[in-house]
Amino acid sequence: VLKQQGKKVFLLGNIGNPILNEIDNIDEESITVIEVSSHTLEFVKTSPDISILLDIYPEHLDHCNGLNDYIKAKFNIAKYQKDTDYFIYNAENELMNGFKFEYKENDIAILLNDNNEIKNKVYLKENSIYFNSKFLMNADEPRMIKGNHMLNNILFVLAVSEILDLDLMKTINIIKTVKPLSHRMEYVG
Repeated sequence: VLKQQGKKVFLLGNIGNPILNEIDNIDEESITVIEVSSHTLEFVKTSPDISILLDIYPEHLDHCNGLNDYIKAKFNIAKYQKDTDYFIYNAENELMNGFKFEYKENDIAILLNDNNEIKNKVYLKENSIYFNSKFLMNADEPRMIKGNHMLNNILFVLAVSEILDLDLMKTINIIKTVKPLSHRMEYVG
């Protein structure tokens, strides 16, 4: 989405290129999308302008001193943010909901089921996706990526698109045409 809208973007970290490989190419105009492991998040002392926490599942517990330490490490992604920064989080994840975290006014909840108690959110309601009260797109519009977990990911993408004030129609068109990674919900016959 970012590249298709003319942004200088680097996909770094666990999902692709090591961060230090591109350090000399990153400037003030660059946007870095970095997947960071819980192992790395344990030791961070700063947070990005936009942080995303998709889900938490009891994983890597052999490395941590239990589930609570693992969850705490994951939340470090947003722990050091300023009030003007954004934390986008899955408000329906039980492990995240059970963790005490001081959310900021800018933080955005992602919900597949609307929750009237949460005011700043991207959510699904009656097969439509909204950012607060603003209609973004129909959830049943044809798209290459299938499944509720991918719909959940789309809500995160739309949240970032709104934060960065990207062209909404371009974002939606990209969502409709982007192909999933190989071997993930792939049509085989």
